[in-house]
Amino acid sequence: MGLEARLTDQEAEAIFEEKEDLLRSLGIKEEDLKFHLAESKKEYKNYKTVHELIKIHNPSEVSEMLNLPVTTIRSWTQFGEMPLLLAKLGYFSKKKKPIQENENQDLAFLLGVYAGSKKNPQTTSFGISFKEESLIQKVAGSIYHLTGLLPQVHPTGNVWKFHYFSDQFADFFQKHTLDNTIVPWQLLGDGIDCKRAYLRGFLSTKSSVTSNADNYQPGISIDLSRNKSLIKEIGVLFSDLEIYPSLTKVRVNVTHPLDLKTISDSGLLLVERKRERLEQILSGFGSCEENISVNKFLEIRGKLKSGEYNRKETREAFVANGAKYFTAREWVSTGKTPKRVKRDLKLKK
Repeated sequence: MGLEARLTDQEAEAIFEEKEDLLRSLGIKEEDLKFHLAESKKEYKNYKTVHELIKIHNPSEVSEMLNLPVTTIRSWTQFGEMPLLLAKLGYFSKKKKPIQENENQDLAFLLGVYAGSKKNPQTTSFGISFKEESLIQKVAGSIYHLTGLLPQVHPTGNVWKFHYFSDQFADFFQKHTLDNTIVPWQLLGDGIDCKRAYLRGFLSTKSSVTSNADNYQPGISIDLSRNKSLIKEIGVLFSDLEIYPSLTKVRVNVTHPLDLKTISDSGLLLVERKRERLEQILSGFGSCEENISVNKFLEIRGKLKSGEYNRKETREAFVANGAKYFTAREWVSTGKTPKRVKRDLKLKK
């Protein structure tokens, strides 16, 4: 004979409703709620059955009948503990799902957030705070989709925060980023979706949008003075997305109007105040003399060098692809190279 069940059907149903609300806040569809709550409801069913069987059977017999550990039977019936999946609002499965080493945007986003916020690569805790609840929920949602566990998000002062502890994720992060000294290229793959997801996470925690009022050139600045090994890595990652930053000894800066527009159009800034500030900067720019993609510029100049185009055809090709006439003429007559092209060539050395 054990203790009476602490949980009633009514109390369990209230917990399930809270879990459903939590899942909805992460964007889980209504038709998928049942699937995500299946483990929790199964555990409550076992909990009820155990309390019925323990009235006439000992813990070992109940364990054999239900294929549950004896320790679980005793914790529920002798010590009055609640099932873990009901006691922890953010738990939806008993075990964390193994992190898959494939192209996964949730994983790429979370690795970017982690890389931007990590102070000590040896620690296993992952704590983060944002002023926007929607952004912290997105980070928490990525953890849930990857592991099946959801960190508890809570407000503190004027920010939202959570802490997440995982030896598995810390080991995974260190293995693929060499203690946060490189971008996890192998996981991001050759496409752009995972690279964008990684940068969205990284820029959420590491970037600032600067203006003339800050005594900086208007644009986006990333301070990597505490992790200089990432400077060129992030620069190359940007260039893969046709964004061409300038690199200093401690910073990655994106200042060209075309690059800033690409960042805006690609949705790489998730923090609302950063997006708004970037839009203000973009609205202050006039027409751009170098409105041509780097790859297209190199393609056209290559045809000039090979003799496929003469100088007139080259100038016309530059103009047809967005350059101003007088700028195109200068490129042809002087051999001048736009700053963005120079940056790209320097990064690829």
